[in-house]
Parts: sequence; structure tokens; C-alpha cells
Amino acid sequence: LKDIVRRLSVEREQEYSYCNGDADDERAQIDGYIINPDNKVCGLQVKSDSYKSHNTVERNAPVKYVYYKLNPDGLSYEFNLDELVFVEKIQYEDVKEAAKVAEQQKKAKAEERKKRKEERVHKKSEKRKKTS
Repeated sequence: LKDIVRRLSVEREQEYSYCNGDADDERAQIDGYIINPDNKVCGLQVKSDSYKSHNTVERNAPVKYVYYKLNPDGLSYEFNLDELVFVEKIQYEDVKEAAKVAEQQKKAKAEERKKRKEERVHKKSEKRKKTS
């Protein structure tokens, strides 16, 4: 984020800044925000270039994905500064809320699976007691 802000500030001759995401942002796959001079933001997700091979879908628009690669001479990344879309930060609230809902649904499904497994184990145990 720091390097992207530096590049933006130099290229566009304006002062940009950044902030890291909080827990809600991380849940929504937002690592941090680039902040333009008008105090609008562009959410970024930073991933290793090997992440591309995971067949995952880039989602949570308007989040921009940045892929980096570690080289012997430092860090490089694929990123087009012209693709940044700056919006009011409030527009990310829907993305973050959707991520919360998805996480809650995932937890509920995991709890349901755990409960069914415990029931199966209990039934097997009861069956063994009856046959002994």
C-alpha cells in the first residue's frame, strides 16, 4: 500500500495516503484503502501472484486486487494505477455487511455439521450399549 501511494503521489502530482483495514475490512477481503486528495477511498486486496492459480473469483467490487511477486532484487507487483476507482468509504459498508452475513452462514453450517456428527456418534454409542 505504501509503495502504491508513493507511485500515485508522484505520477499524479497529488498527495495520496493509505490506511490498513480493520477486522471487518479483512473479513470482506479488504487489506487496506488508498485515500485520494478528496478523501475518497479505493479498497485493495493484496495477494501473492501464486494466488491466481487457486481458481478463486475476484469479488467484492469495488475492491481492487493487487498481485505481488518476491524477486531476488525486491518486490514487484502487477497493478494498473488507472484502474483505481475512488468512492466514498460508506460504499464499502455493503461489501463488509455481505462478508459478515457470509461468515455467519458459514459458522452456522459448520455448527450444524458438528451437531449432526455428534448425533451420529451418540446414536452409534447407544446402539453399542443395547447390543452389549
